[in-house]
Amino acid sequence: MDSLGGIIFFTTLNKLKEYLVKFYSLFSDSFYNPATVIIILYIVIVGYRVIQGNYGEKTKEVVISLFMVPIMYTIAFDSSLFIEWIYTPINETSLSLTGFFLNDGNRNISISQMFANMDEKFGSIFNAISDAYQKYDGWNVGKRVLIAIVTVILGLIYAFLYLVFVVLLLLGYFAIHVMMVIAVIPIFLAAFKDTRHIFYTWLKASINYALIPVFAAIVMSITMFFLDLAITQISQLDLAKEWPFNQSMALAMLIGAMSIFFHLKAPEFAAAVTGGTPSGMNGFVAAVGASIAGGAMVLSKSGIADPSRSLGTWGAGAGMNALQGLDNKMGGHGGRAYSAMKGFGDAVKNAGNRGN
Repeated sequence: MDSLGGIIFFTTLNKLKEYLVKFYSLFSDSFYNPATVIIILYIVIVGYRVIQGNYGEKTKEVVISLFMVPIMYTIAFDSSLFIEWIYTPINETSLSLTGFFLNDGNRNISISQMFANMDEKFGSIFNAISDAYQKYDGWNVGKRVLIAIVTVILGLIYAFLYLVFVVLLLLGYFAIHVMMVIAVIPIFLAAFKDTRHIFYTWLKASINYALIPVFAAIVMSITMFFLDLAITQISQLDLAKEWPFNQSMALAMLIGAMSIFFHLKAPEFAAAVTGGTPSGMNGFVAAVGASIAGGAMVLSKSGIADPSRSLGTWGAGAGMNALQGLDNKMGGHGGRAYSAMKGFGDAVKNAGNRGN
């Protein structure tokens, strides 16, 4: 059965390619007529000036540029040539390198099997924990609860790692297709010396995005390499003699946490190679932080929570406000209940103040 990450990734990738094939043609068609006029005028004017000998020592360079103009024009406005010569080499090279590192250097791995090795390694961790748990037949309730807690923590760490990895892959290939949709403009401008830098900038950005999934795969490959050690240690656990949170479990947690950190650095690794600007998961992490901060602000403004109070103080204040509101709605008939609880509320509130 295919993994959830694999299904999401390959469904997205196929739809992105369909979108590119459709909209590249539509987008290039909208520029076809003016671009054709520009090309004809350029060839006629520059060719005439070459014949007149106006370029002197630069004549050879200009002639070479004249030959480049129809070539770049053809690639830009022939969608089949663009797909075959530009898009496919960049996209397929990125995919093959990603699969190569995810599957222990197997060059013959199909794209649909990219997630297979990773899913197997992640599943092996929890299978090892489950086997160790099943071997334990003791009646120590505290140990059994701790086993469950450790399993949940490990599950959260590796679930978040899996999410970060899939998002990085989607980020890279989504950005590649965005760059390719508008490729007709930079490819066309590559025909002219004065605007050729735009093409180089576009190409560098496209390669930068193509490398993000590759570096993410390298980090995941290293992670799986170290996971073999953690899986071996966990499978040898004797819970009758050891507590669940031990060196083996701590190693598995550390590997997962460090892997998350280095996955977030994948855009920086790609930018270091191409000389571009790092992008990607910093925004993802910032969005999560902003959501948490925004939620806290809404709660604060609504009067539900006050960040300046401790949990004890806030709980006491919220409880007293609720009781007071209930008494008001009951027209004073809830006075006895309010009075009876007031002493308890004051005590909790004072305890909270002392905690501050």
